[in-house]
Amino acid sequence: MCPKIRIKFAIYLVGFTEAAKQFQVSTRVLDLRRTIVYPDYVASKLDLAPQEPVWQIERLRMADGEAMTHEQIYLKQKILPELTAHEAQGSLYRLIEQTIPIGYANQELEAVVLEKGLSDLLETSPGQPAFLAHTVAYSMDGYPILYDNSHYRADKYTFHNILQREH
Repeated sequence: MCPKIRIKFAIYLVGFTEAAKQFQVSTRVLDLRRTIVYPDYVASKLDLAPQEPVWQIERLRMADGEAMTHEQIYLKQKILPELTAHEAQGSLYRLIEQTIPIGYANQELEAVVLEKGLSDLLETSPGQPAFLAHTVAYSMDGYPILYDNSHYRADKYTFHNILQREH
């Protein structure tokens, strides 16, 4: 019997590739397009000018061949002007940091149940629990770089947070 795959995200900002480094990581790019049409909440989170182009990237992240995470990412095109599907298979954080250092992220995490399409992609049954993370990654000086909605299989992830009390 194979050991159960479980990825632990710690309190510091890491991408999937870094968090799952003990596994054979792969990525399937489901969609990659340059667009000026995106939801209003994306424009707001990324502080986009009207019709500012972004990359819309849909990816499925795998560990040891097992589907783990579904990502829907919006990335400012000016950060990576010529992004290819081959490049999008790797670590976007590493790629971005060749241009601009990522400083921090703001993330909201909620519990959801998977609907049919996502459960098929994540190779699980509809109605299974998942974590849905809404994340905005920022440069060191607070410039928004990307917005990401990721569905993490709840049976495959642990999130570890340290919460500081404000005084």
